[in-house]
Amino acid sequence: MRFKSKVSILTTAALLWTSVVVFATSADTAEAAEATARQCDLECPPGATSENEPNCGQPNDTVNGGCLLDPPLFSSLSCDETVCGTAEWNGSTRDTDWYEVVISEPMVLTLTVEAEFDVMFGLLEQEVLGVPGCDNLTGYISPFAIVEECVEESVVTACLWPGTYYWFIAADFNGPTFACGADYIATLTCAPCTLPTGACCMRDGTCVNDMTAYDCMTQ
Repeated sequence: MRFKSKVSILTTAALLWTSVVVFATSADTAEAAEATARQCDLECPPGATSENEPNCGQPNDTVNGGCLLDPPLFSSLSCDETVCGTAEWNGSTRDTDWYEVVISEPMVLTLTVEAEFDVMFGLLEQEVLGVPGCDNLTGYISPFAIVEECVEESVVTACLWPGTYYWFIAADFNGPTFACGADYIATLTCAPCTLPTGACCMRDGTCVNDMTAYDCMTQ
């Protein structure tokens, strides 16, 4: 398992959009490769939400390909919700799943993921926290985790102010290839938090003490 402060999705965009290559030369070879890549068999827990993505979004994602699509498409994800999804990584293209979260009060968000493949997941970094839309994304994922197959791990954010946020889940480019159908389970939990306060200074030079950055931006 490896943790980093940031990872860019822009540098891998070319791989995401290249044409799909043949994963195996025969059905037997594909089945053997798939079995080799999966060291566990995850069971979707009762009450979980199914991603319901046909063919792992390949070659055309109609569910949650996020900002790689025009127009963008996201699956919604709520606090205390568990989603069961599928993925694919054939060495040329991979399925990427983007989840939109909307919070109405300051929250620390925790996304816990376990997958039948080497997985990368994290929060898409924004220019301005909580502002929806692809134009507000920096192209980086922070914080994030890269985790080996069959290992449950969590990514925890700082205290986020109310707004819209996006989570990204996909296979690790450096992991083994696998056919569509490898599963993952992701659970979002949310904990109320208190935003730090400080001085909010206006354009006219006046300052107001003990304001959060969120309240300052709305002045």
